[in-house]
Amino acid sequence: GINAEYGRRSPISRVLLNKPARVRGPYVVYRLADQDISDDIVAVRQIVAAKRLVRQRRHLNSVGSGDNRTARFEDGKLFYEGQWFTVGSAVMIDKPGASPIYAKISAINTGEVWVRRWDDTRTKLYISQLQRGRCTIRHDTSIR
Repeated sequence: GINAEYGRRSPISRVLLNKPARVRGPYVVYRLADQDISDDIVAVRQIVAAKRLVRQRRHLNSVGSGDNRTARFEDGKLFYEGQWFTVGSAVMIDKPGASPIYAKISAINTGEVWVRRWDDTRTKLYISQLQRGRCTIRHDTSIR
């Protein structure tokens, strides 16, 4: 330990620090040249950088970076792709791979839009889903 009186290590701890670690059982000692170690470090860094780049590309693709749409909450209304939607608006919601949903908007707030389907069930749409293109919403012009 450190001798508090003089602020230096005691001779006993100095001996313990200089002793090599004891290893039981068989062990292998590798002796590599400095150039080999440097080459390995460079290779590891390149692999890590490549994985990071792949991860970033995958994230950008999942977010739909080039396919953002305009969707925002303003004054109690939803502004989406140049159209205003208010509570009570009849809408049609399209989701990829699903049949269209016909509903009426029952609530709008800063992060989500609640719609009531014609069978009286409620569904929540996140505004971020509209922005990313996970689903689209448009006015339902058919009379229901």
